[in-house]
Amino acid sequence: MRPRDGTSPDRVETVIGRGTRLSGKIHSQGTLRIEGQVQGTVEAQGDIVVAEGAVVEAELRGRQISIAGQVKGNVFAQSRLELVGSGRLVGDFHAPKFVVAEGATFEGHSHMLDAAKAVPAQASPAPAAGQLAAARDR
Repeated sequence: MRPRDGTSPDRVETVIGRGTRLSGKIHSQGTLRIEGQVQGTVEAQGDIVVAEGAVVEAELRGRQISIAGQVKGNVFAQSRLELVGSGRLVGDFHAPKFVVAEGATFEGHSHMLDAAKAVPAQASPAPAAGQLAAARDR
């Protein structure tokens, strides 16, 4: 069961605490929890949790991403993106699953197909106007 603050049941390996401000590229092998301010790029092989009160201006890339704070930037979640009630996302996201709680805000574009399903199916040609009329008259 997932705790109310959006953290993963996996152990959090890295915490960027309240009162901490980081700028640049962050790479994490495991789960990352952001409680402070981050600007730049954040990549995690595990989950990313943006806690309530956190302010992030960055591109986020991770397995599951949960946002309870403020994020301005594009988000790429491998399996799921969650906006909890206090969460705010301004930017586009790419994720196969999107969960949004009442009170959360999202401003941007959503892309919910993973790479394997993103190949568009071949469309069948539209019938000509004469064919439509003939079919209607039958």
